[in-house]
Amino acid sequence: MAAPAASGSTMEDGAQEGDNGLCCSCGVVVEHPNNANMCVNCIRAQVDITEGIPKQLSIQWCKGCGRFLHTTTWVHCEPESRELLALLVRKVRGLNRVKLVDAGFVWTEPHSRRLKIKLTIQREVFTATILQQVFIVEFIMQNQFCELCHRSQTAHTWSASVQLRQHVGHKRTIYWLEQVILKANAHRNVLSIKEFADGLDFYFGTSSHAKKFVEFLQAACPIRFRTAKKLISKDDRSNTYNFKYSWSVEVVPVCREDLVCLPPRLCSSMGQCGPICLCSKVSGGMFHVVDTATLRHGEVHANVFWSTPFRALCTSRQLEEYTVLDVTPVAASAMVTAPKGMALCEVQVMRTSDFGRSNAEPAVVMCHLGNILKPGDTALGYSIQHINWNDDEADDTTKAQCPNDVVLVRKCYRRHRNRGRKARQQKQQKQQKQQQASEAAAAREGGRIWELQRLARDEIEYHHKQDEEQAEEDFEALMQSLEEDPELRSTVNMYRKAGVPVAAAAAAVRDARAASAAAAASAAPADAAMSDEDEDGEDDEEEEEEEEAPFDVKVDELLAPLEQLTVHGGGGADEEDEEDEEGDA
Repeated sequence: MAAPAASGSTMEDGAQEGDNGLCCSCGVVVEHPNNANMCVNCIRAQVDITEGIPKQLSIQWCKGCGRFLHTTTWVHCEPESRELLALLVRKVRGLNRVKLVDAGFVWTEPHSRRLKIKLTIQREVFTATILQQVFIVEFIMQNQFCELCHRSQTAHTWSASVQLRQHVGHKRTIYWLEQVILKANAHRNVLSIKEFADGLDFYFGTSSHAKKFVEFLQAACPIRFRTAKKLISKDDRSNTYNFKYSWSVEVVPVCREDLVCLPPRLCSSMGQCGPICLCSKVSGGMFHVVDTATLRHGEVHANVFWSTPFRALCTSRQLEEYTVLDVTPVAASAMVTAPKGMALCEVQVMRTSDFGRSNAEPAVVMCHLGNILKPGDTALGYSIQHINWNDDEADDTTKAQCPNDVVLVRKCYRRHRNRGRKARQQKQQKQQKQQQASEAAAAREGGRIWELQRLARDEIEYHHKQDEEQAEEDFEALMQSLEEDPELRSTVNMYRKAGVPVAAAAAAVRDARAASAAAAASAAPADAAMSDEDEDGEDDEEEEEEEEAPFDVKVDELLAPLEQLTVHGGGGADEEDEEDEEGDA
């Protein structure tokens, strides 16, 4: 039988060096004679050390999840990785009779569904004569659904479900959790996702995957959960039972920028913080509260909250717009350590809608935004006088303990006000539905060069147009929060929009910074007194956009566009991003 061509073949012998000899088969001069008195080519023509080793094999590959079948288990391997190479080498029979010296991949087209590895082996063919040979083994990738993917293609095949709920009037926290799940790839074992008005349902093939997902949610935000199981079928002969498991996960009904009233016992345990506090951040298994008048702050863990639950007095939908008239820095108490990014100040504010009224009076309040507020700015806050005190812990005595008539929450940027003003003008004009949707989408984009990924799910069918618009406003509020808070941006993945090159995105950010610096130098405090009724609405909006530039979302914080996040051969999204940058340069 003719031996396959071998590249890089060598021969080692144990004989001592002596005079040159002739090959007994072809007569070629052999510099280092061996015991067989034959040259390498003649030995390789008579002896094939790869005999018995298959040169073409097949491997099962699941096109649903991209895993490979190893014996009876499905394993995930990246293209041209060490794990995949080890898996392929193990499937080659007959290597136990030879010595494996080297193994590596040979590049193939991704769409060819072929995997090739180059093996280098050695074997003793004669006494003290070792022959080395290189050959290629080809693997054909055969499509075969794994058990989980096969079950996901049929209905009613889930074994465990996780019902994620938050009983509040908006979905901003659910949208944020969706981005956290995407960044951590915690949904890789999910069979399907279904959307509801107050949360999401996740369906899994095994209870262990659902339990691991609940543990991830417990580490991401403060929650509580309950478990239940339902008997589906049983076999008395083999003593086997088939259950369906359910996890009911409830997120605390307190969100970022909510105004809360802490119970007395909780206030005393946190160093007399509050009782009227602002929720500044939700992270891990807790949420952070701060007393804006004194900068006293604390952390409320999930178990502490559920032992003495309370609800928010005001949510972000009740925020009102205030104009800053004067800012005076105030030194915080030596007993209090100010939270990061906060500074105590005394602010004189007036509700923007009260300008021009004879009975309007400004309010002097203590605020935690002393490091970013300046006269002429606009801030969002809650009016203590207009709060509906329907909480059991909040009474007239608690209301009297609040030193501020207004609790400022955050600075309001003019870019965000422009979006809200355009939306209101569209509703007032009562345009057609299609035209209103397109203009609202264009207004919400606002020149953003980035976007967010969404989970593949069965979307909810809204019965009212108002509910759908409210969901869009909640998602827009999340994107605005990401623009304002760099710490919040670090918890999610933000992607550069398709069709926006890296160089163009960097130029847009540089122009925005230059416009912002020029606007800050030319802006005057008198410009803060603005009326809600603008005669030239579009002209004023353009002027405001020139006064204050978009937020500084750095280009290096953005990932490659979603359309480019595909694996091609051994390269991935990083290689495509580098190629895109080289082309832009």
